[in-house]
Amino acid sequence: MKLTFNAAEVRRLYEHAFAAPSHSPTWTQLYDPACRKDGRTPDDDEQVKADDVDQAKVLAGLWLVGDNGVYLMSNGEPGLMKLSEPGNVVAFALECNPETMAFDDWWEAKRASFGGDDGSDVIDGADVEKWLKGARNGVVEMEITPDTFELVMYG
Repeated sequence: MKLTFNAAEVRRLYEHAFAAPSHSPTWTQLYDPACRKDGRTPDDDEQVKADDVDQAKVLAGLWLVGDNGVYLMSNGEPGLMKLSEPGNVVAFALECNPETMAFDDWWEAKRASFGGDDGSDVIDGADVEKWLKGARNGVVEMEITPDTFELVMYG
């Protein structure tokens, strides 16, 4: 399924991530030996926390999140917070936005694109930079299935 995002909103998130002094790991990075200080995969019953991650290995980027819609957010810390209400600034996929769509419509698009479970993936900042250079008509595009995603690059 193709999802589109407002390129100006994505750029704002990208700039925040690169300006941030540190970056939050995704749930997957908490378990990734390549990101952990101890270099090992934690046991299934082991409690993991952000302190277990080597911050130098969590690079600037964007999180692709499937939750209440599908959206992008900066992984920069401190987070990019909304001014008028609690929460982070996000860029919703135009096809999967609970702020502008009926529940049944965005929920079906979320399930078709991201799957039924909530989760997140990280998009490396260098890839986001290339993606933004290929924006067309003010949007960037992504091909996504519940198992994979690919940034559509033009140019």
